[in-house]
Amino acid sequence: MSTPKLLQFVRSFLFPDKCIFCGVHMKKQGEFTCDDCAKALPHVKSPICERCGKTKSSCTCSALGGLWFERAVSPFEYADKARHAVHMIKFRSYTCAMPTAARYMLSKLHEIYGSVLPFDVITFVPMTRRGVRRRGYNQAELLARSISELCGIPCAELLKKVVETKAQRTLNERQRRTNVLGCFEASEKASRLRVLLVDDVMTSGATLNECAKALAFVSANSVSCVTFATTIIPRHTAKPKRGKINK
Repeated sequence: MSTPKLLQFVRSFLFPDKCIFCGVHMKKQGEFTCDDCAKALPHVKSPICERCGKTKSSCTCSALGGLWFERAVSPFEYADKARHAVHMIKFRSYTCAMPTAARYMLSKLHEIYGSVLPFDVITFVPMTRRGVRRRGYNQAELLARSISELCGIPCAELLKKVVETKAQRTLNERQRRTNVLGCFEASEKASRLRVLLVDDVMTSGATLNECAKALAFVSANSVSCVTFATTIIPRHTAKPKRGKINK
């Protein structure tokens, strides 16, 4: 057995790959979805809002008070197995599974937009330098770069987070919107480009909307969003606003 194959065998024995959805050890290296999970993934169910990508019963368009992105899509509901996958990627440094997560996201994009994706560049929701140092990586960036490698659309860092904020997961919906106001700045390189903005989870949509607003301020031609998962929380509000994107 050659040295590289021997090292791969030792690694697979000591550190077997795990299914990102349930954590079970995989029999084959390089695979991250077990057969049981593949049959029971929590896909977002119809009817779906064509703007925020959530089910119509949990649409957040009205709550955001105007959208700066054209559309947001997600392959999965942030629940059960998909929640486990996000925690594996985000909090357990299971970055080797990023390409698997990216493939699910890219598959959803092709389902919505067809074989030729209408984007000039892929970018991602940024973290502050302190946040990156604390975690060791930005999961949104790794997802964006994995999608870029799969589809061939270039990935670029077009956004900066210029204000340290509280973790969005600790806040309610109204607090989330105010927490990220004015926190992002966009590069002039986004001007006239059709941008695909990537993040791991869409909850209230406030972070994605603020990033899209920053990109609109530097004259990005359009901003669309894709996340690995989106929260589905039924709400009793007025119908979402329709019409042009605010610019």
